[in-house]
Amino acid sequence: MAHPYGGLTLGTDGYFYGTTTSGGIGRGTIFRIASTGELTTLHAFSAFEGGIPYAPPVQGAKAFYGVTAEGTAYSITSAGTFKLFKDQLPGGSSAPLILATNGKLYGTTFNGGTHKQGTVLQLSANGAVEILYNFDTTHGTGPRRYCGDRS
Repeated sequence: MAHPYGGLTLGTDGYFYGTTTSGGIGRGTIFRIASTGELTTLHAFSAFEGGIPYAPPVQGAKAFYGVTAEGTAYSITSAGTFKLFKDQLPGGSSAPLILATNGKLYGTTFNGGTHKQGTVLQLSANGAVEILYNFDTTHGTGPRRYCGDRS
């Protein structure tokens, strides 16, 4: 496992959950780590699953949810049961999802959409994607969480 860009999410079970953008079988991993340092790889992304998850997963009612730079969305349980959602994102994402009080997840893509400039999207817990806004050059482009070296 290598390149854990996105930080960690503290689960209600007391474990920390995160991702790496490489390692595993090459496309990144989802991991769980205890406060004692015990690390468990929950999932290693394969090429057909997209992969390169920059942001840590966010915890929902029944699972953790996340997105990848390759335009896929997924859920994973704390035990490691992984589900790749059938609906693809309209582009790649490097920013974490947020869980709203309505139970839906919200996020952005840095490309794709009507103008190929990124989107704001809503993701349901079963993986249905709805585009809420398409960025254009007049109102901004390519929303992303900065994930590079600033030096």
